[in-house]
Amino acid sequence: MANLGDHLVDYIKLVKNPPADVKGNEEATKNFLLAPLFAMLGYNVLDHNDCLPEYHAHLGTEHFVKKVDWVFHQDGSPVFMVEAKAFREPLQAAWKQLYDYFSEQPTVRVGILTNGAEWRFYTDLNSQNAMDIEPFARWDVYSDEAAPIDVLNLLKKTKFDAETIQEFAKKTQKELTLMFDEVSSLLAPSEEFIKLAIKKETLEPHSAGSHIVAHWKPIVAKALSKWAAAGPASLGVSDPPNDEKDEGGGHVEPTQDELTAFGAVKKALGIAELIGGEARDSYFKIHLPEKPTWVFTRLQLRQTHPTVWVPLPPETTNALAGGRHVTQNGGWSIVSIAAGTDLVSLGGLFSAAYEHVKKVKLGHGA
Repeated sequence: MANLGDHLVDYIKLVKNPPADVKGNEEATKNFLLAPLFAMLGYNVLDHNDCLPEYHAHLGTEHFVKKVDWVFHQDGSPVFMVEAKAFREPLQAAWKQLYDYFSEQPTVRVGILTNGAEWRFYTDLNSQNAMDIEPFARWDVYSDEAAPIDVLNLLKKTKFDAETIQEFAKKTQKELTLMFDEVSSLLAPSEEFIKLAIKKETLEPHSAGSHIVAHWKPIVAKALSKWAAAGPASLGVSDPPNDEKDEGGGHVEPTQDELTAFGAVKKALGIAELIGGEARDSYFKIHLPEKPTWVFTRLQLRQTHPTVWVPLPPETTNALAGGRHVTQNGGWSIVSIAAGTDLVSLGGLFSAAYEHVKKVKLGHGA
């Protein structure tokens, strides 16, 4: 009898050679690419005991407007939900949508965001009933990485247990934290390593004294950090532009337009407490919490022609800019906006920039 791994081989072939109907068509994507995977896991998306489609999320006045694509049930209660987009469409803009649905269903502990080619699996480790910003697992079907069989096995109808999935997510998070700790320790050079570096750099055969080691330690540490930072780039991941030089000039008081725009970005992301902002002479920068140099957006609103700057490649920015004109300057993509534009409409762009900077800076971008 074929196991899940065997079935996934055929499924991957299907996704990599999809029917023409799925492109730009969310319903076709669900029918041809998503339903077969859930069938492998033991669910029938046409059986309302297993799955309710177009499930109404209780979102206040938007109760009959907001719907989640599928909610899967166990013993009559919703346990995980799926928000789908058309084949290979960007997923960033849908994170907030899924977050809202998730928070309104106290029995739901797993959220899945997918476009058929890319899958993101979320839970609520940080705060119960509030979906985490980062997924505990990802799967890009088009990459060479192995399918997340452990995660898919946990989602099987016969095995689904929210607590077990949470434990798996906690273990994954702990392993990632340990890995970062190990990398950090490796970047703190030992005295022996520093002496070797001094000898190689200065060609001095004599032993380096403690005062020489102390002088060279920060130099070697900085060199190691630069080498480590080049790691993601060598894998094809572009590093966001460094804002440490404060190219925007000194600190100034923000204008009312900048404060309003900052509030709109917070609203668009749905993570207001997790970002910071600061007005410079020539722009307003928005960064990750307590990381003023980890900038994921610059708002240039004081010019005649206002713009939004994000450290994303132009193809990604074009896909999320809503048809607005996009230019390039160094590592920044620049989106032209009209004065008074409601920046909430660019939520997908801000989410993509936030995730990109966070992943690259932490050294596990993909």
